Amino acid sequence: MDPDSFEVQCTVQEAISALSSSKDGAQIIKTLQRIKRYLDGTENPAPMKEKKEFTSMHFTTFLQSLVSNLSPDWLELLPPDQQKELWDNFFLEGPAEQAFLVLVDSIISTDPSFRLMKVIGVLEQFLQNGGLSTLIWEVCEQQAQAGSPALQEALLNKVVCLPDHFSNKLQGENLPIFFPPNYFPLLGAEIILVLQRISDSLKGEVAGGSLLC
Repeated sequence: MDPDSFEVQCTVQEAISALSSSKDGAQIIKTLQRIKRYLDGTENPAPMKEKKEFTSMHFTTFLQSLVSNLSPDWLELLPPDQQKELWDNFFLEGPAEQAFLVLVDSIISTDPSFRLMKVIGVLEQFLQNGGLSTLIWEVCEQQAQAGSPALQEALLNKVVCLPDHFSNKLQGENLPIFFPPNYFPLLGAEIILVLQRISDSLKGEVAGGSLLC
């Protein structure tokens, strides 16, 4: 293992340990801010190689840790005005494919609780913020790079079957955005956005090729 990969692995392991054991709000905030350096849009980002290592090898595990530690007492350790930045935004700003899978799997496997309602709310934000189009675009990129067909099929199955899963699981707690009459038009609109993005990308390649000729 090269030094950069080892450093990221150690940082994530230390963070997961701190989040599960510490009752010190300042330490938890510092830990979350340190991990946020691996995502885009931060003021003091980690080196690109470390960011790629984190998102490809550790992001899902870290998100699962965020969900497993979530409770009213734990969340109260974060200032109210920073809870979205230091918890929600890991799911909203990181790789959409992994965030979606962790959110959906957590909802399906979690009993009625504060944790369940919080995760449902974040998935609602994910959908409202265009997360599906980002996710589908990521799948398209993976196909272009010979990604895992089985994983892509499982992911797309969860996307298409989400209303069925949630109607059985959530019942009276289900949100309108997950109802089929609302969800599928949203999914269709997101697919159109991706198709437009693919079209624009192909046009750019053609234009670039014509300039080279």
